[in-house]
Amino acid sequence: AEIVQHHMHAHALERLNGGGGAFGVVDQMALGDFEAEPAPGSPEADRFDLLALVIADYETRHWAIEPPDAPDILRDQMERRGLKQSDLAAVIGSKARASEILNRRRYLTPGQAWKIHQAWRIPAEALIKPYPLEAARRS
Repeated sequence: AEIVQHHMHAHALERLNGGGGAFGVVDQMALGDFEAEPAPGSPEADRFDLLALVIADYETRHWAIEPPDAPDILRDQMERRGLKQSDLAAVIGSKARASEILNRRRYLTPGQAWKIHQAWRIPAEALIKPYPLEAARRS
């Protein structure tokens, strides 16, 4: 079913573009390779708008980029700021919790997210979104 859907998207793009490569046309648009931009409201401008919408929809469906979760955000901010796990532990009050959070074994609590927000100016909303936890390893 997905192959048929992919073929339908590709075929629709080709029809919209009059048989030419739709992705190439959008690349030309993005790079400004046209001699003159189509006039707003013209059939050419409408065609380009439709191509861009169809391609954006296709990309969203097939190559969606998920926003980073709390452990990724924390690691990124720690790296950018030259901070270590001990710095995170100092903010949230526990070396063990800092390790568990960074290794996806435990969620940040709202209180911990607020402390990090206050100390590091990371938006608290970005830290409270649930994320998948790693299964505990058993010996």
